[in-house]
Amino acid sequence: MDEERTTLATEIAAELELSVVGSAKTLTGKLRQSERLRQELRARGLVRQFTSHEEDARTLDIAGVAVAAKTLPAFGGLLYGTTAHAHHLRLAQHDILGASEQVQVHIGDLDYYETTQRMRWKRAQHAFELLTTVLEADAPPRVTLLDVPIFVSRGDDRNRAQIEDVEEEWLEMLHTINGFWRAHFTQLYPLRADGVTVASVQNQNATPLFTALNNNPKTSPDAIPANLALFIQREWRRLRQAGMSRLVEMLVTPGSRTVAYSFEDINLATNWEPNALHHSGILGFFMRAGERTPIWQIQVAGHREHWTSDMLDRLADDIARATLATGDRAEPLPLWYARRLAAFPQSILALFRDLVHEQMQPASASEPLDAPAT
Repeated sequence: MDEERTTLATEIAAELELSVVGSAKTLTGKLRQSERLRQELRARGLVRQFTSHEEDARTLDIAGVAVAAKTLPAFGGLLYGTTAHAHHLRLAQHDILGASEQVQVHIGDLDYYETTQRMRWKRAQHAFELLTTVLEADAPPRVTLLDVPIFVSRGDDRNRAQIEDVEEEWLEMLHTINGFWRAHFTQLYPLRADGVTVASVQNQNATPLFTALNNNPKTSPDAIPANLALFIQREWRRLRQAGMSRLVEMLVTPGSRTVAYSFEDINLATNWEPNALHHSGILGFFMRAGERTPIWQIQVAGHREHWTSDMLDRLADDIARATLATGDRAEPLPLWYARRLAAFPQSILALFRDLVHEQMQPASASEPLDAPAT
C-alpha cells in the first residue's frame, strides 16, 4: 500500500518531466513563426517611428485622470467608494514646473449582482464627471490622459433590463459619458486647433488592430501600403496562431507606434457606446514610450479624416515625453500620480458603515460590523 502513495512533489516532478520538452518544442516553433511574421509586418509598414525629442525644452502641459474603488461587504450587499483624481503637471524635460489636482469622491451601496461590471461602469462615469470639471477649469491642460477606455463595452446585457437598479446604473453612466462628448467633442483637438487632446491609455490585446486592417485597408489616417492589408488577409490564420498581441510586443520598439485603426472597422454591434461618437468614431493605436516600457493602446475620439499621421505622432511623442521612468511598470507621470493618489481610504467605508448602522432601525442592531473588506 505504501509503495503506491504519491506526494505533491513527485506529481509535480513527473508533470514537469513530461511537459517541459513538449512545451519548449511548441513555443520554439511559435516564436520562429512569430519572428518570420514580425519581419514581414515590419517590411510592410505596420509600425512607424514617431519623432521623440528627448531634449525638447518645450513645456508639456498634461494631466492624468484615474479612478480607484474599494468595496466592503455590509447589510447583505456591498458598500463602495470611488475616488476620481486628476493630476495636472507642467513638465520641461525631467523637471516639474508646476502641479495641481482635483478630486471627487462617491460613496454608495449595491447588491452582489454583476458587481465587477457595475463597478467598472461607476469608474467610467466618475472619470468623465471629473474630466468635465478639468476641461472647464480656467487653464485646462493641453493633453489629458484617462485610465478608462473611451470605447464602452456593453457586456452581457440580456438580463440587464429586467433588474431595475442595474439598468438605471447602466443608463446613468451612458448619460454622463454621452453628455460629455455631445458637450465637448467639437471643442477638443483636433476639431479645434487650440483644444485639449483627450486620450485613453490602456493595456489591451492587439486583435482589433489586425481585425480593422483585415476588414478595411483604408481604416487608418496613416499611409498603409496595399500589400499590408493583403498580407494580413492571406496570413490571418497564422497571425492568430502566433498571437497578435505577441507580434505587436515584438514589433513595437521604443519610440514607435503601430498604424492607427478605426473602431468602426472591428465588427462592432450597431448599438455600441458611446453613441454620441457614432458619427465621429474612435481611433486606436499601440505604442511603446521608451526602453522596457509596456505596450499601451491609445484611444482618441475622432474619425480618420479628423486626424493625420503627424497629429498622432505628436500625441505619441507627448505621452513618451511624460513617461520619465523605464521598466514594465512605467506610466506617463500624471497618470502615475493620479492612480496612486486616487486610493480610496478603506477606513472611510468602515466609518460610513458604522454611521449608517447607527441611523437604522433597532431591528437591524444585530447586523455584523466586522465583515472583511475586498
